[in-house]
Amino acid sequence: MPLAAAVLAGPDAGVRCAALCYGPPGDLEPRPELPPLLVVRAGRDDPDLNGSIDGFVATAADRGLPVELVEVPDGHHAFDLLDDTDASRAAIRRVWPSCASGSAPDRRRAPVGWPGATRGERT
Repeated sequence: MPLAAAVLAGPDAGVRCAALCYGPPGDLEPRPELPPLLVVRAGRDDPDLNGSIDGFVATAADRGLPVELVEVPDGHHAFDLLDDTDASRAAIRRVWPSCASGSAPDRRRAPVGWPGATRGERT
């Protein structure tokens, strides 16, 4: 089992949820054993990285897995450190409570969550 998957979904992992800023690592495939994931995508990051994020989230949605995508459309790589914008702050505010409480995304919600969107739909 690849390292990221082993850490997140191993038999003794005990991980209730995970926030992945800048997308999932390359060795991670959307699988039912994974905890709910919050994935953050910086729009001005590397196109290949963003393509892998899009593919991961789409596959997770197709499989009905609990993955929520948070977009920072004008964000650069390291947006959380470099971009002092409302969008960056909003993404950080979304990630922090998720990590602290283990609350996001809820397994009962649509796998891909944009505010006001339905499953798999981007607003």
